[in-house]
Amino acid sequence: MTTLDLRQQQLKHLYHPDANQVEEVEVPPLHVLALPGRGSPGSQHHLAAYSVLFSLSRTIKFLLEQQHPGLEYTLMPLEGLWWTGDDSPWQEAQDSNRFWKLLMVQPDEVSEALVEQAKNVVQQKVPSALLSDVQFARFHEGRAAQLLHLGPYTDEERTVAQIFAWIKEHGGTSIGTHHEIYLDDASRTPPERLRTILRYPFS
Repeated sequence: MTTLDLRQQQLKHLYHPDANQVEEVEVPPLHVLALPGRGSPGSQHHLAAYSVLFSLSRTIKFLLEQQHPGLEYTLMPLEGLWWTGDDSPWQEAQDSNRFWKLLMVQPDEVSEALVEQAKNVVQQKVPSALLSDVQFARFHEGRAAQLLHLGPYTDEERTVAQIFAWIKEHGGTSIGTHHEIYLDDASRTPPERLRTILRYPFS
């Protein structure tokens, strides 16, 4: 039996950050499933996109393990990029001006053909118009600063402020979008116990 767990193996340094000290990481190009959308977190569209990405990733896992007997592949966590259309503060923006892109990292063994095969399987079992919007892409953040946020998503501002202060102290400039990596299932975890990696690319 061969275990493929990117979060605990090849990419461990990216998914186990400190909760007290901002750290610099170099994020390599990664294969991802990406699904863009608009509106607030928790909206019907957002929850549907979340469900589609997980269904597709689970199907890819099943097909990959079929192709490679003896392989046991662990799914990567859900991630999200968040921004506003005019760079206005998120809290003040209307839903029509709030944009997001959900991501799930995939192993290098996954191909475009495998993704299309998985889409067909999911479409037959749980039809969704969102499947056609899922992109299989190469995502590269490069140099970034990250910190583990503990607690509700609504309290992220203090953690974001720590990251921005660290970037400024090190002579850098933030160049990317707000990036969240969800280490817990919010539907099963009390808000005060949620663990979320916050990451910002910088130059």
